[in-house]
Amino acid sequence: MRENWPNFFIVGASRSGTTSLHEYLAVIPDVFMSKLKNPNFFGSYDPDTVNDGKSYLELFKDVTTEKAIGESTGYLRSSEAARKIHEKIPHAKIIISLRNPIERTFSHYLRAGLSGNESLTFSESFEKYMEPIDKESEFYNHYVKSSFYFDDVKRWMELFGSKQVKIIIFEEFIKNPKQMIKQILDFLNVISKIPDDIGDARNPYAEPLGNFGDSIVKNKTISKIVKSILPGKIGILVLRTILNKNTQKPKITSHEREILGKHFQEDVLKLKEVLGRDLPWKLNW
Repeated sequence: MRENWPNFFIVGASRSGTTSLHEYLAVIPDVFMSKLKNPNFFGSYDPDTVNDGKSYLELFKDVTTEKAIGESTGYLRSSEAARKIHEKIPHAKIIISLRNPIERTFSHYLRAGLSGNESLTFSESFEKYMEPIDKESEFYNHYVKSSFYFDDVKRWMELFGSKQVKIIIFEEFIKNPKQMIKQILDFLNVISKIPDDIGDARNPYAEPLGNFGDSIVKNKTISKIVKSILPGKIGILVLRTILNKNTQKPKITSHEREILGKHFQEDVLKLKEVLGRDLPWKLNW
């Protein structure tokens, strides 16, 4: 049986449009996307993800004549994943999506609340998560530290070479998704028609229903049933999403924005230099 390994990876920062990128590319002829998002095969061990080669290759068993074969996992911060991918697939192309670090931090915080994993206020949370950490696997829960991009982007560019790395800026992507998808297809050397529905909203903000919804998620019988259909954390997140309602997204206060803006200033300036371009981010420092 032929082994189909991916030849491109979406490794962008969490809450920076990776889900939309994955879903948009999945409907493009001549592009095959893994049916499972975030398999994390090349990352640190996690019992809720794909950890063996056979299971990983199963994600690509339906590849036929597609020229571009991809998957998306939040590998951006992982030096281990970068090294493993380069060792296995040195010719792989890397797509990195980045978002205004203040907005990304806040979106990450809101997502944690939606998942039932955060009870602190936003200010309390970023004060907590600015403290030092030791393990790469802990980065996901550190909203602020996950918004420092320079070192990680530089690592991937140095390892794979600038011609194999495509940087996507979230704010530009959502402004003109079709144009950005066209750029990505050019980067992947794919010539294909872009569907008309590219640009539809993905992952809208939703607000928890409160104690009732939370009690359903925490019910052991319901949880067991959901996990039998969708493994691990994925099923619980889906259930929480169903029980949440779409509502108006909360806003960051000017004080919070000022603190974070000053915190990210140096990193953004270094990122501009390594990318050789301006970034459409207002940090209000």
